[in-house]
Amino acid sequence: NNLAEGARQLLAAGADPNHKGRIRSTPADVARESRATHVLQVLREFAAQQQGAARRWHGRGITHIEVLRAGVEAVNGLYERRPSSEVPASFARVCEQELRTDAASTWEKLNGDGDWYRHCDHPANASYIYYNRGDKHWWIDGPSGLGAYKSPGPPHAPPANGVFPANAHGGWLVMEKGAEALSQPVLRILREGYDAGKWGA
Repeated sequence: NNLAEGARQLLAAGADPNHKGRIRSTPADVARESRATHVLQVLREFAAQQQGAARRWHGRGITHIEVLRAGVEAVNGLYERRPSSEVPASFARVCEQELRTDAASTWEKLNGDGDWYRHCDHPANASYIYYNRGDKHWWIDGPSGLGAYKSPGPPHAPPANGVFPANAHGGWLVMEKGAEALSQPVLRILREGYDAGKWGA
C-alpha cells in the first residue's frame, strides 16, 4: 500500500503524528475519514513503538555523549549532561551579542525542561548538544554557539548515526556554511549505570 508506506517513511523522517496543520486534523483523523485502514495501522504501530521506547529508557538517562568522526572537528569529543536551568555559555553569547534577545527565556523556549550536554574534553570548547522542542531536531552546536549539525529524532535520545534521515542522503545534516561536504558525526551514548571512566573499554 503506497499510502501506508508513505506514512511509514514520513514517521521515520521525524514527522509529528499529532500535528493538525492548517486543516486542524491529525493524520489519524484524515486516515479515518478516508477509510485508509493501512495508514491507521502504521500510526498505531508507531505509537506503540514510541511508548515502548519511552518505557525502556525511563530511569536510565543519558549521562554522557561522545561525538566521533565529525568533519566539523571542533564538535568531536566527550559531552557531559547539564540541567535545563543552566544556559550554554555560547548560546547565551549569541543571544545577547548577536540576536539581542534574553538568553534564559529563549533557551527555555527551545530546550524546555530537557537535559543538554556540554563539551567537557577542553574547558575552552563551548560546543553543546540539545534537543530543540521547536523543530524536533537534535542539534550539535559548535564553540561559536551556532549550529554545526542537526538531525530529527525522539526527544529521549539523539540518533547515533542519523538513523532518522535528515536529508535525501540520510544522517546528520551539516549546518555550517561551506562544510556541506564534510563527514557526518557518529554518536556514542553513555547511560546511567555505566562508568564514564571506562568509556571505550
